[in-house]
Amino acid sequence: MENGNELDPVGLKTAAETGKMITSSTLNFLSSICASWAEEFGEDLSLKRRHKRLMRVHRLVEESRGKLTHDGANIKLAADERVVFDIIDGGSKSDDELLISMWGGLLAASCVEGEPNDTNLIFVDALKVLTTTQAKIIQYICTNCKVLNIEDSIVVGVAFTLEIQSLIAITGIADLGQLNSELEALSARGYFGDGQKGLDIDFNLGSVKITSTKFTPTTALLTLYSKTQGFKGRIADFYVDQVVPLDNDNWPNALLAVRA
Repeated sequence: MENGNELDPVGLKTAAETGKMITSSTLNFLSSICASWAEEFGEDLSLKRRHKRLMRVHRLVEESRGKLTHDGANIKLAADERVVFDIIDGGSKSDDELLISMWGGLLAASCVEGEPNDTNLIFVDALKVLTTTQAKIIQYICTNCKVLNIEDSIVVGVAFTLEIQSLIAITGIADLGQLNSELEALSARGYFGDGQKGLDIDFNLGSVKITSTKFTPTTALLTLYSKTQGFKGRIADFYVDQVVPLDNDNWPNALLAVRA
């Protein structure tokens, strides 16, 4: 008697059954915030059976639902069609858990009461070009830095130094050339202040050493990270536990962060 594997040698039956299990809840959520995308998604699934991408979309949506915060169970949330299309398209192309989580957070941040808007498109573009290494760096910086509250919607990070070995442990990348390229790319997007371009290279008496690097997170970086966590309020509230006084000692840090 033939077993299940012989009847289904490439796993199509398993993929189809998995798709049926997860599609209902995923489509229900997407339908509630953007019906047009859900319709296209359902059609795409039936025609192309893109199982792997479906699984990524499911993970993204579950991350989004987990990050949604609103008062009252009956409040209707909606998201801009362009934003939803681009988030699902971008997020479904990555298999990295952290990046999928960040895409899910951005989807949650895009779900609003009343009329939806397309303001989060700028963060869609930012996420599309992030590598997994850059995502790890951003997560570490934004969860560990101290923050200065300039205005309710403007915060900047206090400069801090990170040892190279710690950076290697965070990213899993030991190639300093690769790390330098990752940091230069982030700097080019305006995420670090004080004109930082990459690793700090110490030239001393003819020798060259790279033992640490300094980060001065800008408003752009801190805002991007808050959006990827599903946050929709005042950015100062998101970083409230990391805020330090804006006094004479910290004013130089504020100036560094705005000199990207």
